[in-house]
Amino acid sequence: MIKVFRMNDCDWVAAETSEDAVVYYLDMISAKNTPEDRFEYLEEPIEALGDDDMKKLQFHDPEAGTKHSFADQLEAEKEAGRKFPSFFASTEY
Repeated sequence: MIKVFRMNDCDWVAAETSEDAVVYYLDMISAKNTPEDRFEYLEEPIEALGDDDMKKLQFHDPEAGTKHSFADQLEAEKEAGRKFPSFFASTEY
């Protein structure tokens, strides 16, 4: 079962487990950071979002000009055949 994990104040990763999410995220940011620095981008503990947060948090698609819940976005990505783990959302983009 794919879940969305909050990695820090601004990034989320979709994965089956928190371990998968952490490995994916650290690999993703390693090109921009030294091995020592990259752990500062993680908040502990890394836990999956609950149902309330999945319904409350909004995914904004600027290209389409739409907003919808994280739950709806995750379902759309699964239906589209997206491979997981994957970067899910950020407040920085």
